[in-house]
Amino acid sequence: QDLADKLSALVLPAALISACVTFLTWTLIGIYGRHQIARVACVNALLYAIAVIIVTCPCAIGLAIPTVIAAATRVAIREGLLVRSAETLQAAHRIDVVALDKTGTLTQGSFAVKRAEILVPGSEHIISDLVKDNQHPIARGISRYITERLKTLSQKPANLAVTEISSLPGKGIKGMISGFPLLGGSASFAGICSHPIATELQSSGLSLFAVSLGGYPIAFFGLVDTPRPGAASLVAELAQQGKQVLVLSGDTPAAVQQLATDLDIPVTSARASLSPEDKERTIMKLQAEGKRVLFIGDGTNDAPALSCADFAMTVESGSDVAFGAAGAVLLNQNIHRGVVILLNLATSTRTYSLLALGWCVVYNVFAILLASGSFVRVRIEPRWAGLGEVLSILPIFIIGLAFRADWKLRDRFRAFI
Repeated sequence: QDLADKLSALVLPAALISACVTFLTWTLIGIYGRHQIARVACVNALLYAIAVIIVTCPCAIGLAIPTVIAAATRVAIREGLLVRSAETLQAAHRIDVVALDKTGTLTQGSFAVKRAEILVPGSEHIISDLVKDNQHPIARGISRYITERLKTLSQKPANLAVTEISSLPGKGIKGMISGFPLLGGSASFAGICSHPIATELQSSGLSLFAVSLGGYPIAFFGLVDTPRPGAASLVAELAQQGKQVLVLSGDTPAAVQQLATDLDIPVTSARASLSPEDKERTIMKLQAEGKRVLFIGDGTNDAPALSCADFAMTVESGSDVAFGAAGAVLLNQNIHRGVVILLNLATSTRTYSLLALGWCVVYNVFAILLASGSFVRVRIEPRWAGLGEVLSILPIFIIGLAFRADWKLRDRFRAFI
C-alpha cells in the first residue's frame, strides 16, 4: 500500500510535466518543422497535451491494492481466517520466526487432572470458589475436576467465603479468606515451590497448579493437555520453509520440554516459566536482531507479546484481550492449515498486488506515449482519451477475480489429494 501511495502521488506531477513537454515539443515541431503559423501550432500542441492529461489515470493505482486485499479477505474467511486489516497481510509475507504459546495454542487447552494431592481435607470448596469463574484453560480443568469430586464428598462446606478474587496474568489467581491470601497458580506464585510434591510434579512433565492459604500448601494438581490437531505437521512444514520455530510458555520446564519432544521442536527452542513481560522481551530481542516475528497466542497473558510482534494471530478459543491484540483469528481447530494458509495467502496477496501495480505503471507509460504522439502515426485523440480510465481499471478487477479463482483451484486440488 505504501508503494501504491507513492505511485499515486507521482502520477499527477508526471502527467502535468509530460503535458508541458508535449505542448512545447509539438509547438516547436509545428512552427519549425511543419512551418505552421504559431496559433495553429499551439492549438495542435494543446490537443496533444489535453489528451495526455485525460488519459493518465491514478484511479487504477488507488484501486489496485484495495481490490486485491478485498479478494484476499474474502478468501481468508472462506479458509477459516479472520484478517483485520491490509497491514496484517502485508506484514505476514516476510516472517522469519514463528513463536507460539503452548497452552491453548499448540495444545487444545482442555486440561484433565491426572494427579491430585489435597493436603487439607474439605478445602475443595474454597478451591472451587477460587477457580470457578476463571477462564484460563488450567483453571477450567481444575474447576471440572473439583466439581466432580464434590459430588462424591459427604462433608458440608466450611463457612468460609473467598473474597477479592482477581486474576494475575502469567502468575495465577488470588483471593482472600478472613484476611489470609488464597493463592492458586504456579508453585512459585503460591510460595510453595520447595515443597516435595511440587518438585515431583514439576519434574514429571505435568502442568502444575498449586494452592496455598496464608503461605501453607493445601493442594497440588498435575494436569495433562493434548496437542492441537495439526501442531506437529505445522512445526515440520515451517522447518522445511526455513523458519525458526519457538515455544514461549509460562508452564513448567518439564511440561514444555515434553511437548517440544512430541512435536520435534529442539529443546533449546522451547522456553518455559516465562511471564508476559518475558515473552515480550524475547520477541523484542529477536526484532533487534533484524528478524520479523509472527506470534500466536490465545490468553490474556499473551497480550504484550501479541502487541509487539510484527504479526500476531490468535485462535478461536482465545480471550477477548488476545482478540483485541491479534491481527488475525483462526476460526477452526486446525492450526497447521490456518497458519500455512495465512503465510501462503500473504505471499499471494503481495504477488497479485505487484501485478496490479505493474499493470498500472505499464498502462500509464504507454498511454502517455500514445497520447503525446510519440509514435507519430498512432495516437490517442482527446475525444477517446476518457476511455482510458475504463481500460486501466478493468484489468484491476480481472486480477482480483483471478486471485479468487486461483485459491478456488487450490481448494479443489487439496480436496483431490
